[in-house]
Amino acid sequence: MCGNETNDGSLSSLSTGGINEQQCSNISKVDKDSENCCSRLVDETVDKMMALNSKGVNPMAVYKLIGEKLCKPGRLLIDKNYRILLPDLGNKEVVLHPASKAVFLLFLRHPEGILFKDLPDYEDELLALYSKVDKQSFTGKTKYTVHRMIDYKNNSINEKCSRIKCTFLQMFHYDLASWYFIDGDKGKPKTIRLPRELVTWEEQPNLVSF
Repeated sequence: MCGNETNDGSLSSLSTGGINEQQCSNISKVDKDSENCCSRLVDETVDKMMALNSKGVNPMAVYKLIGEKLCKPGRLLIDKNYRILLPDLGNKEVVLHPASKAVFLLFLRHPEGILFKDLPDYEDELLALYSKVDKQSFTGKTKYTVHRMIDYKNNSINEKCSRIKCTFLQMFHYDLASWYFIDGDKGKPKTIRLPRELVTWEEQPNLVSF
């Protein structure tokens, strides 16, 4: 049954302003059309696989090629407003909290990687990046947040890296997401694996020390 949500979270009965039976029917039709489209694409794929097999092509070689393409990373664009965009996905934005975004951009700027214990050496750079991504609410509290993030003895930097990882895992399967999040062995520099030739900065940040 389709209805409107009331202020207390319950559903009211059908009303003129709500979703009516015809709209529900239309939604079902869209779902059915999508299912039929997927079914046709699967049938076409199976037919092409059988055609390749009849020509002596090893199916496992085809599966391997498909897997490689699915795990191939795409381009990353940092626009002049420091939004993180994916041009190969119609400029889909990777939405991160300002603190996590500042950490992501810091590691993106350092393909050589950064040891967590060396983060205090990057405090000014991290502060400057934070000021770029969150100009309106950059305050003394922000400096405290950054100070906590560079202190690897507390869990702040791990929390930010976990949120970044979670965001990309919500967008991609693990093998593809792993190109984009911050990772590394214990005691070794943490890095973003994405090849930097795939990264474009519309405007290189002019970082001023704080």
